[in-house]
Amino acid sequence: MELNSFAATAAAVVVVVVVIWLGWSVLNWVWLTPKKLERCLRKQGLSGSSYRLFFGDLKDSTKMTKEAMSSPISLSQDIVPRVVPSIHDSVATYGKNSFTWIGPKPRVTITDPELMKEILSKNFNFKKVKFNPLTRLLVPGLVTYEDEQWVKHRKIINPAFHMEKLKEDVAAAVNEEELGGVGATMVGKVAADGCGGDRRRGVWRRQQSGRECGGGRHGGRGGCVSLCRWRRC
Repeated sequence: MELNSFAATAAAVVVVVVVIWLGWSVLNWVWLTPKKLERCLRKQGLSGSSYRLFFGDLKDSTKMTKEAMSSPISLSQDIVPRVVPSIHDSVATYGKNSFTWIGPKPRVTITDPELMKEILSKNFNFKKVKFNPLTRLLVPGLVTYEDEQWVKHRKIINPAFHMEKLKEDVAAAVNEEELGGVGATMVGKVAADGCGGDRRRGVWRRQQSGRECGGGRHGGRGGCVSLCRWRRC
């Protein structure tokens, strides 16, 4: 009898300890840790919504997304209010550097260029969200790499994003756009005059096609333009 009583008491103690441990873990997950993170974020100068039990800002975010998708899209390049209305509302309400809540986890939004540069260049200090294996397989690169692998690939692509290189690319894109605009305007005027419009529009289309197929920035001698040797231009 005494042995059975001791076993029952031990089992009861184990059950109580397990229940207390589970209760503490849940309390820590849904309340204590989020509130601690909120205090830390506010001490660092960030503003944001107060944490709400279990869901955080998920309900508000879902509601704003439905409202944005149900309204007609405007003819504007400002697509942020429609694509990510919750982030747009957070920035408008709490400032450019703010935070919201996805359940018990805070989501920090940074729009300051200097802070963004620091975050992107200090991979060992700012860790990425853990992706599932399928995402890592389909989207490899700096988005998913960490530590030494990230450093290796960043060194490979750094030369392509050098400031002088980007300036050259911008200048080339502007020249391409200006050339295309002049050519399109010229063809439009010829068509309006009715003087060989169809024929000249055909030439312009072939030139545009040649540029797309490797004819170079100014039309060049691309593979598609060379078709004019065998066709009447």
